[in-house]
Amino acid sequence: MNDEQDWAQRLRVDQQTSRRQAKNPLTLQKSVVREALTHGKADLRRACATKNMADVERLLTALIRLRAEITAITIREYKDQHGTLPDAITKKETKRYATDCMRLVATVRRLTKNS
Repeated sequence: MNDEQDWAQRLRVDQQTSRRQAKNPLTLQKSVVREALTHGKADLRRACATKNMADVERLLTALIRLRAEITAITIREYKDQHGTLPDAITKKETKRYATDCMRLVATVRRLTKNS
């Protein structure tokens, strides 16, 4: 194969891979949840700025749930790709989830602190 044919073959494989990933329901679901997280964080910042504690509590709960969904999707993706799910991966993702949630709560506390 010459360089052009080799390049064309790699391009076709890349395009097929991209299409498969776009059709993967977990990938789509993860991107939707990440988008919801982004919007939720913006809403939470506004609620913290106005010290609207009812909204802060509601949004904080929603963001923690969304983060849990990301963790579950990540674990499912790993299991789908590798066939098994080692305890180390579960522990790593659970630790990442807990750390992210603790950071979020600490940030909210800092932002809503009465000065």
